[in-house]
Amino acid sequence: MNSFARAQARWDNMQPDEDSGREEASRVWIENTAENLMRGCDLVIRRRYSAPIVVEYSAYLNAVQLYLNQRQIDGDDSEDWFAQMVIAAIGGGPVKTFGEALIGEGETSMGKLFDIAVALVEPHAEAGLQAEAEDSDL
Repeated sequence: MNSFARAQARWDNMQPDEDSGREEASRVWIENTAENLMRGCDLVIRRRYSAPIVVEYSAYLNAVQLYLNQRQIDGDDSEDWFAQMVIAAIGGGPVKTFGEALIGEGETSMGKLFDIAVALVEPHAEAGLQAEAEDSDL
């Protein structure tokens, strides 16, 4: 067997890194938890021998509010979308277009609201996965 064939055989039989499953589990946990936070659910991670980790829905609302305020300060509300949204909401009109214009583009295809939720839950992914592992051991 020549060196090329040996190298090709090694390449063909390579196994993925052991961390790939952990990274995938972490990504799925972050996405699911962020979606739950966006729906109004609090994140509570209870681990043995540790104080619970809590990210409340109110913290998510506060993060969105701070983001929107900063966009206004930065001049990104060029057409007074915030005012238009409030006026349309009070009048019972559709406000989705105003809200989308006000929040801006997200870093992911899920949108900026999802990105904000991810930023809140991502630091707790490892603890969340460990808590799930502890629960499955019971």
